[in-house]
Amino acid sequence: SGNFVYVGSEQANSISVYGVNPVSGQLTLSSTAAYSVSAPYSIAIHPLLNVAYITDSNGYVVVFNINPSNGALTFSSNLAVVTPPTSVVVHPNGQYAYVANSGIRVYSINQSTGALTLSGSPVSAGSSPRTIAMDTTGTHLYVTNLGSNNVSAFSIGSGGAVLTSLGAAVPTGSGPEGIAVTP
Repeated sequence: SGNFVYVGSEQANSISVYGVNPVSGQLTLSSTAAYSVSAPYSIAIHPLLNVAYITDSNGYVVVFNINPSNGALTFSSNLAVVTPPTSVVVHPNGQYAYVANSGIRVYSINQSTGALTLSGSPVSAGSSPRTIAMDTTGTHLYVTNLGSNNVSAFSIGSGGAVLTSLGAAVPTGSGPEGIAVTP
């Protein structure tokens, strides 16, 4: 763990893979994914499988297999979503992924292949959900809403399958994008 860093380039429509020096933490370019991803805004790594999930502004979540020895990405599949996704996170138990686009969608993860399958109906957030963050225990999920200038909060139940709103979204400053939760 911590051996590779993946960087999405909106301008180049590419994913670069960097090796991490275990002592100094310095990065060295290792490879670039051969499969082009349009404006890859968000990248999530599965906690148990060698799989990466990357948002594609053409309306896909792209699934890549990760070579554990060199970090190289190999295209596995595209999952078409209704509107272009802006963020993806994976539950710490590795069984569910959450994607922000016109709402929040919960996907079950095939534990052999990493493939995603929609699980239930989309969950409403504010206007233009942008970025998702989850606490390290996988019990709460937070979403910035760019269009409504607020943050939606959800509890996560049933091992990750169910999102329940924690009430009205909380106002933020204008145009909230990034979000993080302390460990």
